[in-house]
Amino acid sequence: MSFQAKSTAVMLAALTIAYGWYGLQVIRLADGVPADQVEYQPLVLIVVVPLVVIATIGHIIISALNPSEADSHDERDREIARRGSVVGGWIVSVAALGTLFAAMAELDHFWIAHLVLAGLVLAELADGTWRLVLYRRGV
Repeated sequence: MSFQAKSTAVMLAALTIAYGWYGLQVIRLADGVPADQVEYQPLVLIVVVPLVVIATIGHIIISALNPSEADSHDERDREIARRGSVVGGWIVSVAALGTLFAAMAELDHFWIAHLVLAGLVLAELADGTWRLVLYRRGV
């Protein structure tokens, strides 16, 4: 597996762990509470720190295990990154439209914020997953 594929796998794991934890915390906080009274804002900020820590430690480990690959990338890596970004871009676009409709429907800020966040996280997960598929399958 190339360094870029390992890097993608680390980011997928970090996103899954961090936002999985976040989702469980929000569900716990929102249990039986009206959406406009859920104090989710601190959690949004708190989840970023573990995400950065997990990703950084993961990248340090994979770089230390094979330092010669850490800075190398070729045309195949660029093409895979481009294709992954296209998939992620479509998801962000759909999420942006959904969020726009939610705002026009005057949903609570809680739902609008989580639609934006879900769109961003799902786009990154789809991008990374598609990149791993392309690394395995080939371009």
